[in-house]
Amino acid sequence: MNTQSPSYKVAFPKVLWLFFPIAVFIYPFVLKALGYDREDGPFHEYAFIENATWVFLAIAIWYGIRLVFNVGNYRQKIWFILLSLGAFYFMGEELSWGQQFFHWATPEGLSNLNAQHETNLHNLQGIYYLLFNKIPKRTLLTLCVICGFLVPLYLTARRVKFDSGSINHWIWPSYTCSIAGICAYLVSVPAKIATHTHTSLPVFLNIDYEEVKECFMAMFILFYMITMWKYFMQVKAEPADNLAPGIDTASGTWEAHGIPES
Repeated sequence: MNTQSPSYKVAFPKVLWLFFPIAVFIYPFVLKALGYDREDGPFHEYAFIENATWVFLAIAIWYGIRLVFNVGNYRQKIWFILLSLGAFYFMGEELSWGQQFFHWATPEGLSNLNAQHETNLHNLQGIYYLLFNKIPKRTLLTLCVICGFLVPLYLTARRVKFDSGSINHWIWPSYTCSIAGICAYLVSVPAKIATHTHTSLPVFLNIDYEEVKECFMAMFILFYMITMWKYFMQVKAEPADNLAPGIDTASGTWEAHGIPES
């Protein structure tokens, strides 16, 4: 049977996939407008954005591990192993592999190469910065926008259908990742505009957008893992004949995939 991905049918609270990312998006701008520098000042390592990032990733890893032991075939197991390892690397780098908590001294050789003198790879200088920071971050950001926002929009608008036995039937992110995915891109737009127009940002827009961007990318990974977990558990709980026919793709509306049109 040809159906669109059942992950669109998985129930997911609107307050989580829609309102929460929007609140996180405006939070640093509001904080800056009120004159607080908690998120990008000397205490940013202990602030909400910085810590939400690794917490999101830790929860995502937990779901990823559970998926590895519960999905049905080797392709799915390999996929979630790779995602979990990627999330683990992301989290480790965010925490400087524990240095943020335990405050050990960075080895001298690494400290000399690291722009922030920390025990991590993404702050290394020179070619290492490109390999361990720019390329992974740009790749993940591109995936957030394309797979998290454009693909769900395309699938719904064009009423695309996949064979229920194909990898496309389960691998694509659903609408639950869309807002986090687009926010990861939009948060740096004001700074990019200022750079290209050679103007200064207003004070309330002058935030540490790289940290916020990382937070949204972590949120994207988390929402994807949760949705996949809910989907595969639903597959295990329901007879195969009952899951796919329950997805109405005929109307081509967001509501057909569990997303209210309002």
